[in-house]
Amino acid sequence: AMAQWRTRKDELMNAIVLELQKKAGEFAPTPLAMIAWSFASLQFKSLPLMNAISAEAGQKIANFKTQDLAHLAWAFANLRVQDQALFNVVADRFQRDIKGALLPELTNIAWAFSKNNFSHEPLMNAIADEAIAQMQNLKPLEVATLAWAFAVGRLRHRQLMAEIGGQVARWIDRFQASQLSHIAWAFGALSLKHTEFLAALSGHIHRSIGNFKAEGLSGIAWAFAMVRHCDEQLLRRMAVDIAKGIVELRPLALERCAWAYRLLIGRSPELMTALVMESTRKLDSLPTKTIVNLVDSLYVSVPVAMQKESLESGLAARMEVIASFFMRAWPVGGTPTIDKDEYTAQLMRFCVLDCGIVGTPLLLNHLGIDVPSRSFLQECRTHGRMKSSGLPVPQQQQLQQLQQLQQLQQPQQQQHEPYQGAVGSRTDQSEPNRELTLARLDITVMDQHLQDWVITQADATPPALTNPSSEDSGKWLLVVDMPGRKRCQESTSLVLSEVCSQISALGIDPASMTSCSTVQGSIQILSTVVPCLSTIGVLWQFTARFQNVCLTFVEQVLQTDLVGVEHTGERNG
Repeated sequence: AMAQWRTRKDELMNAIVLELQKKAGEFAPTPLAMIAWSFASLQFKSLPLMNAISAEAGQKIANFKTQDLAHLAWAFANLRVQDQALFNVVADRFQRDIKGALLPELTNIAWAFSKNNFSHEPLMNAIADEAIAQMQNLKPLEVATLAWAFAVGRLRHRQLMAEIGGQVARWIDRFQASQLSHIAWAFGALSLKHTEFLAALSGHIHRSIGNFKAEGLSGIAWAFAMVRHCDEQLLRRMAVDIAKGIVELRPLALERCAWAYRLLIGRSPELMTALVMESTRKLDSLPTKTIVNLVDSLYVSVPVAMQKESLESGLAARMEVIASFFMRAWPVGGTPTIDKDEYTAQLMRFCVLDCGIVGTPLLLNHLGIDVPSRSFLQECRTHGRMKSSGLPVPQQQQLQQLQQLQQLQQPQQQQHEPYQGAVGSRTDQSEPNRELTLARLDITVMDQHLQDWVITQADATPPALTNPSSEDSGKWLLVVDMPGRKRCQESTSLVLSEVCSQISALGIDPASMTSCSTVQGSIQILSTVVPCLSTIGVLWQFTARFQNVCLTFVEQVLQTDLVGVEHTGERNG
């Protein structure tokens, strides 16, 4: 009764919990599911009660109807109770009777599994098949829920999304603004471009933009950017409304909105100014990752350069914290003060993969790692491509072979556009693998002099990692696998590993800081991608170990198929 009236008396609820725990075994499936549903509707979370319900449901699962299963799964997901064992038996039971399930039951089950981050592809595929068969009977809320569930679960069911896109395009005026925002987000999250849906959505927003909230519009702009759909007139109109309601935007929405507008139309001064002001107001509560991405997205927005100062100062402060950690963990000329597990755990706690095109130079500046000489950068550019006129012929041939191998390994891209109304091929955010790092060595050890170029491409493992004589390469540098970036894919780390291998061949003992201090000279490095946090750590480790070697580094992010060195990379503290 309290659930139906939306009233909650905690003292009474606690008393009910105690009584229900004692008598849970007496309830049949339907009352058991309704108890869970009632507590979830009132947002009253009692783990002992939910555990008791789970235990009873597991024993009686064969007698649960599809409606009972939907109520049960929805309740556990709504209360954020992650019970993998229960959800497994629910999935198996639901699939057996799915042909008789009602549409709300299908969508509630899909929502519950995605909400609780439980990936069960057989169940979701079965739900998709049933939804496709009954698409014309789905209500707008059910369509939006299904699209959201498959996007959160990262399940790219092309046929389902194609049917959803067509259904929404045909009946778009029946959908609420919030539902359209969620559906657009789903297509963006899955990087699926449905031309008919996008055209219908653009037209609908033009006609009724006043029905959309600022956060919904920012989410739609992000979805447009994810599938590279640019309606410049609409985007500029949306920018005005987003700027007016900027206080609605949560940190992730601020970051994504700035990225979307930078990608699609370059700049929108009024919106960018509002984004900077709101981000500055929320600066203390913004995650470092959000600040990094915001500043990068606003980097080209000259009209708001002055307002960005506070945001960039906040980014610099976050970079100083990371730099201080590296310097404490690996003191110059000393042994590490932290073990591998602690080091890895702290890198993950920073919650950033890399520090971006603005944050990375700030971080390197705090670490005292300067940029290479202009002459080195000029040597790394010949007709806009990464091969140096100063390289010996064998190294030029090595680079050419690497580039040819990369081209052979690239999958054939689809040349046709998706047909009208269909879900096209994935609009992938990732570029073909062009990660390349070049280093010029000028090193002296006692009476030995080493001058060489080291060129490494991602995934091209150098001898230092494959030669049995280099099995102790871990004594030199500690590399951590970051989410989505494996150590074998980090070309800068591979270059430094190869450099350490060459230094070792000169008789330097990696366990002796005294031996390492005899190494003198310089190493200049240029990489075509922003280094991840682990690679920044490797740069610092090398600097701390070889304190008499001047290590300089610059990143030149690829924008086109040509690798151009368009700026000198000066870093200002």
